Amino acid sequence: MFVRICDDAVLFVRSREDAAKFVRICDDAVLFVRSREDAAMFVRICDDAVLFVRSREDAAMFVRICDDAVLFVRSREDAAMFVRICDDAVLFVRSREDAAMFVRICDDAVMFVRSPEDL
Repeated sequence: MFVRICDDAVLFVRSREDAAKFVRICDDAVLFVRSREDAAMFVRICDDAVLFVRSREDAAMFVRICDDAVLFVRSREDAAMFVRICDDAVLFVRSREDAAMFVRICDDAVMFVRSPEDL
């Protein structure tokens, strides 16, 4: 039997069960998986990346920190410590107080100050 698995592909499969194992994981990828459980472990973490993860908990640890970067973090608390300080820079800081000490002084420069009085 012929089965359409995406816009650009038609396959001949032996059974409906086999057809059900073709899973579209993103716009440009269709995979044959052993089970629906395996299919659920493919997680889209950003526009251009799909990963196979061991668990939904692992999937939750992929955090988009800016347009072009996705990181795997140990905890949600770690994820909160990635701070975008300007268009092209993301830093990991020890605390939110440290993050507040990064001051944009012009379009292309950010400085770290020890205290607000330094400004």
